Amino acid sequence: DYDRFKIEGTEMTLPVKQPIAHPQYNPITVDNDIALLRLATPAKFSTYILPACLPSQNLAERVLHRNGTITVVTGWGKDNETSHRFSSTLNFIEIPIIDNKECSRHMMNNLTQNMLCGGVVGQIKDACEGDSGGPMMTLFHDTWFLVGLVSWGEGCGQKDKLGIYTKVSSYLDWIDSVRQGWDKV
Repeated sequence: DYDRFKIEGTEMTLPVKQPIAHPQYNPITVDNDIALLRLATPAKFSTYILPACLPSQNLAERVLHRNGTITVVTGWGKDNETSHRFSSTLNFIEIPIIDNKECSRHMMNNLTQNMLCGGVVGQIKDACEGDSGGPMMTLFHDTWFLVGLVSWGEGCGQKDKLGIYTKVSSYLDWIDSVRQGWDKV
């Protein structure tokens, strides 16, 4: 659904049967900022609806999380922190992953090993309110991999700040254990 206010014929409403937040989510540090949604019925894949590819821990750590890896972040959130409206059309930004040590120099709050940092200091390319939980993806060997989820920032679109993303590869075991529990029901 590119435009939230236009019927394009590609929309699909998927009722959620059960949301599952990570049991160790910490609202103070925003560590473990991830949840899964169990759908009431399976999504029907199409040209517009495809599953996210999750990288192995090894691929993520050795290749996809490298400093400078270009990622794409999408969402219908606000264009900036002073805006009163969410975007009607799907926005995207292309930003590099930034090493957490370098990132920490620009942020007041601490990062954990379960977080990725992305952006370019001096540019206004950032996720914003309404984008949380959205994908941070990277293309590797003609396959899009989900490497992060929009998590937090200090404001949004600040020239001297960067965006923080939940590192999906830190949660592969948890994702598998939750899904295996669903298969038993």
